[in-house]
Amino acid sequence: MSQLKVFRPFGPVSYELKGTEAAIRIFGELWRQASHFAVVNPFLPVLDGPEIGTKKLKRVQRACRNFPCLQLVEQAYWATAWPGTVDHHPPALLLHGRVETNFYTMMFGQSKGIFWEEQKGWEDLMLFSESTLMFYVCTHERVGEIIGPITLFSTLTLSPTAPLLQDEWVIRGDLIPPVVLKRLLEP
Repeated sequence: MSQLKVFRPFGPVSYELKGTEAAIRIFGELWRQASHFAVVNPFLPVLDGPEIGTKKLKRVQRACRNFPCLQLVEQAYWATAWPGTVDHHPPALLLHGRVETNFYTMMFGQSKGIFWEEQKGWEDLMLFSESTLMFYVCTHERVGEIIGPITLFSTLTLSPTAPLLQDEWVIRGDLIPPVVLKRLLEP
């Protein structure tokens, strides 16, 4: 059964990413202010009930073990929509978790830029402050946006590029039951 998780904007203005931004400085400030994150792996097979215990399960477990902050994951979806992507088929594995300051280096230490490349199959990073969206990137498409109040952009030493035109973003997909998620996240 498909579920919808709705996020409002973190502020009234946005900055469209160009790819030349100082990623480490920006990620540091956004991670400090965020409460949750989400990432996507679009390269995995969708698992449903009878496939648990097959080669597909092992492949998904291997991919999850490659995610640097696995212990922070609280929910997962077989998602068809997330910020920046509106109709993804087949569904992609989306992990949603809490932010913890001491995991910053683990999350961003290998990133090659603001589009969060080189993450072993994981891409499309999103950062949230409670029920608001602060940041998203679509790694392959090389698009993304920082969303927030003017004070955030002052801190980041960026000038907002546009007033915000969108008033909500969604994660749409089938929530993975906790018992299945536990198997996916086994070390």
